[in-house]
Amino acid sequence: MTERGFAVSPPPAAYTAPHVPYTACLKVGREPTFRNWDGEGSLVDFVIGLNLHRRHLTDDQKSAVAFDMIPLKQAEAKERQREAGIERAASAERDGTGQLVTKRTQAGDEQTPLDRAPTTRKIVADAIGISERKVQDIINIAKEAPEKVEEIKQGKATVKEVMREVEQVSLDSKKSL
Repeated sequence: MTERGFAVSPPPAAYTAPHVPYTACLKVGREPTFRNWDGEGSLVDFVIGLNLHRRHLTDDQKSAVAFDMIPLKQAEAKERQREAGIERAASAERDGTGQLVTKRTQAGDEQTPLDRAPTTRKIVADAIGISERKVQDIINIAKEAPEKVEEIKQGKATVKEVMREVEQVSLDSKKSL
């Protein structure tokens, strides 16, 4: 706890429960340490990096964390796209018809499919340390049985068990048609 510190400084007064590390430090007479985000890189990655290793989560529970990260990473990507658009517009010229035309630094600078950025699913899977398939499974579970995601978070169910249930319900509904 004192080696890594906290992700934000100091926690609000609402953090007075005895299980909170901040309170625990005070009770044993240690000065709590804090680590503030320096603005470099992703805030989501910073918080995950400080906290994920401290939790003893199963891969299934990690997939639920990854699922919760998806909208945060998508928002970061949207912001990067917005900034890139502003930069492209600033370096663009207008052609004879008034349309914006971006400059190419070299001939043949076209983007190939191999140059594409990784998917959000891949980014969160890598950040959490699980497979992309596990992330896709939790996305599917959230679509078909959203209440089960909470059970997975709590360790009361596994992704595999819930996927079986979802698939069985799907098969049963097809048979009844």
